[in-house]
Amino acid sequence: REYGHFSLRLEVQDAVGQLARAELPLMVAPSRIEVDVDNLVVAQQGAPYSGRITASGGEPPYRFVALGLPSGLVLDEDTGEIGGVPDEYGTIQGDLWVEDAWGQRPQWRLEFVVLPRPVGFEGAGLPEGRVGEPFSGQVQASGGAEPLHYTATGLPEGLAIDPASGELAGVP
Repeated sequence: REYGHFSLRLEVQDAVGQLARAELPLMVAPSRIEVDVDNLVVAQQGAPYSGRITASGGEPPYRFVALGLPSGLVLDEDTGEIGGVPDEYGTIQGDLWVEDAWGQRPQWRLEFVVLPRPVGFEGAGLPEGRVGEPFSGQVQASGGAEPLHYTATGLPEGLAIDPASGELAGVP
């Protein structure tokens, strides 16, 4: 199918032979731009991410512009590639525009999901305890979505864990 600027030469004649002519411009725009964001998979905070927005229709080349991407991610305006390391987690909403050579510039709403860093334990372990003497030891965790909640099983009688801080304390 053809699009562009056309100059039409029109004629009309009535039943008694009168004739009229006119030249009229006609503009036919390319098809609407469509965007595919289905391959933008869920990202994880602190982990390298790579995804791509693709466009079709319109008149290539395309220029991609996004506002509101998760902090740490950038969009290549020529290729639609999104890359980087997100440093925040959550469901982040932003706006996407794709402009084609014809000047079409539709806008879409993006929803980007970034999961928190994996939760895990840090450190070398706990100090040695002695029966009948006060004990205090701290377990440290990082990642995940705060607040963290600590639990422990298999503790010797007399010790307990603080669910908010991860501190093990008591007299075994």
